[in-house]
Amino acid sequence: MIPRPAKAFVAFAAIAVLLLAGFPAQGQNVRTVATTTDLASLARSVAGDLTSVEVMIPPGADPESFEPRPSDLAKLKDAAIVIRVGLGYDHWLDRLLSLHGDKAIHRGAAGYVDASIGIPLLEVKGRSLDVTGNDSHAHDLANPHYWLDPANAEIINGAIVEAISAIAPQSATIIAENRKRFLATLATSISDWERTLSPYRGAKLIAYHNTWPYFARRFRLDMLDAI
Repeated sequence: MIPRPAKAFVAFAAIAVLLLAGFPAQGQNVRTVATTTDLASLARSVAGDLTSVEVMIPPGADPESFEPRPSDLAKLKDAAIVIRVGLGYDHWLDRLLSLHGDKAIHRGAAGYVDASIGIPLLEVKGRSLDVTGNDSHAHDLANPHYWLDPANAEIINGAIVEAISAIAPQSATIIAENRKRFLATLATSISDWERTLSPYRGAKLIAYHNTWPYFARRFRLDMLDAI
């Protein structure tokens, strides 16, 4: 027969194990998967060595026409956080998430980050913006190239910080400090870029693809059209 104090200790230990099971320990790696190298870079900028970040789309591939392979499904294994561009840009991710089946990284879960949320969008189609539509493709909802306005990095990595802090709350202070440093560097860089591009304000541009409206808005360039 187990003494009453021992029973209480066993019960407490069991509860502690259950509570801690859902959160990585301090310093433990939070595995993150990003659809693009840009999002992966922003994740690393605030998470540092608290996360390992894997990219779904290989460098040089066209994200809008990317066709995932069976091996790409394996990249989601044990992922705590998934970061996507959204707006139909990486529409193929919905199929992979459905096949993967881990609801912790499905839409609406703590480990799911749609980086387009909160971005002041351009070329919005229609009166409402349904980002939950699985059948939407790039440019069907709005122009999806919002990260090319560098100021939008503040919103994007804010969402990433929120997700990591939810998954690993004991790391929230470190993540917040990393974000503070990143934002200071970002502000200095944007100021430098604006000064460099100021002689070209109002310059008229034609692009190969409709990629650059956010960049043009930030730096006061005139996008005439896209081929």
